[in-house]
Amino acid sequence: MKNTTTGKNETFPHAEIEKEMGIERDDIVQKWTILRGQFHREVDKERKSTSGQSSDDKYVSGWKFYKSLKFISSSVVVAKGKDNLEPTQPPQSSRVTPKKKKQEMEAKKVAIIKQMII
Repeated sequence: MKNTTTGKNETFPHAEIEKEMGIERDDIVQKWTILRGQFHREVDKERKSTSGQSSDDKYVSGWKFYKSLKFISSSVVVAKGKDNLEPTQPPQSSRVTPKKKKQEMEAKKVAIIKQMII
């Protein structure tokens, strides 16, 4: 399918929703953009509230879709601040191929968009 914005051919992962629920592609993309944007704002609120505050003052999101969208937190880019701690080795990841990871993320996106629409 050709992306009307970029003009590039790409597969549309939400075609399942388009067929099942009769919602147009642009509406699905818009809903996903809104969900992702709100999730990023919630993550940012949590990140800002954890800096030097007691555990009672930390922000905890009560947003309906927050827990469902945690899977995209690996794609949320957070500005790196300065710290005085020594860098540590990142944990060893399970051997999930990028293609498999993308497929899993797309399936989760479809499920969440369906929840939002219902």
